[in-house]
Amino acid sequence: MGQKANTLTLRKNNESLNFTSLNAKEFTNALEFIKMFKKSLDKKGIIVTKNNFNFVGNTSYLSLDLFYKTKKLANYKKFTIDSSSSVHCKKEVVVEKKLSVLFNNLVKTKKIILKIVVINKELKENRKNLTELYLKFNEYKNKLFSRRFNLFLDFIKLTYLIQKKKISASIFVPILGTIFKILPKRLHSAYFKFVKSLIEEVLLEQKKEEKDRISKIVGVKLLINGKLKGKLRSSSLTINKGRIGAQVLSNDMEFAKVHVNTMYGCFGFQFWITYKQEEEKDIKKKICYLPLRKQSIKKNKKVKD
Repeated sequence: MGQKANTLTLRKNNESLNFTSLNAKEFTNALEFIKMFKKSLDKKGIIVTKNNFNFVGNTSYLSLDLFYKTKKLANYKKFTIDSSSSVHCKKEVVVEKKLSVLFNNLVKTKKIILKIVVINKELKENRKNLTELYLKFNEYKNKLFSRRFNLFLDFIKLTYLIQKKKISASIFVPILGTIFKILPKRLHSAYFKFVKSLIEEVLLEQKKEEKDRISKIVGVKLLINGKLKGKLRSSSLTINKGRIGAQVLSNDMEFAKVHVNTMYGCFGFQFWITYKQEEEKDIKKKICYLPLRKQSIKKNKKVKD
């Protein structure tokens, strides 16, 4: 019997020029710099959704896509020009010693050009869809999100972004883990109901017609392992909806996993998601081949004559 291959390693990914340099020191310094930079921003309430660090000649290009949490945005609204606020701002700007050393090592030889894109601007244009999501999950606000209203708003924003394929699965799964982390065992069943409604009604939009659907998602699979509902032995729960071709290389699929430490032990979350294939590529292929076929037919007719 043949063993199934891991298609995540065989599947073709988008070409990225991340850390393209022949010098080993530049590669290691850039890799450590981005890791420390992500950690420092995460502590301040900013998530890095995409990053790319390229070296071209004597210059290095760093492009970042950032998502600001609601707690961070609320602090900016309360921010006023005072002596106390200026001291607080200086503390936020100060970077850790290790990160500053790595940054200085990169700046000695090269210039660094930053390009920052804030994803929160896209949410302002689509407030209607966000209000619909808010009303759907309003019943779970007091059960699962008690004293965590900011996390509830972050969850709604990120669900909309993953529908549009603006963020990866590795950013969406940790929020499902943070929601589950503090819950007692009596609310585990409510959490499972919450996740099922999320996958069926929101991510896949099974109740809506094809014309009214917004999401680009075709299939979702979630697997949770651990001592569910406070039982002594560990068990697993799987939610599989839609089409998930794990052994098909042509599918646009993403995988992510997270370990969540709770008072009942460690739980494992595994998440698979498949998106629609782009139809533009197929159309371009047809357009390219049609004129070539016509030309070949004309040539064959002339040869026969």
